[in-house]
Amino acid sequence: MGKKEVITNSENKNDMTQQSTIKRRTLLKALIGIPVLGVFAFELFKKYTYDQEKRNRVIKELGLDNMKAPVIVKGSSAKSDLLRIGLIGYGNRAVSHANGLGYMHPEDVEAGKKNDTLKDWLAQEDLNVAITGICDA
Repeated sequence: MGKKEVITNSENKNDMTQQSTIKRRTLLKALIGIPVLGVFAFELFKKYTYDQEKRNRVIKELGLDNMKAPVIVKGSSAKSDLLRIGLIGYGNRAVSHANGLGYMHPEDVEAGKKNDTLKDWLAQEDLNVAITGICDA
């Protein structure tokens, strides 16, 4: 019995050393990737700063650095801003364009009433667009 216990103990030690080397090996593989990731992040940051500096140089050279960004004015209610549109050839694509301009086909209105989506459609902002003519041969 003494020999069997010795063999069992030595086998247990081999099993434990194999398990610990696998964990250590996996750890080393993971740690090797950290410097590579660091170099990649550093180069990416360097490229970003270079691109920003280049963009700023071009803007300054063209004299655009003092320009203000355009402002979008919402909700203009002046009647003079009415956009009048005429459609030639009212095919499948024109139906989607008309929907985008805020006009719905009567069948779509009925379907919207049934689906309760008409309220959302009507709650959209007025685009101040008028379709003045449709020519469909």
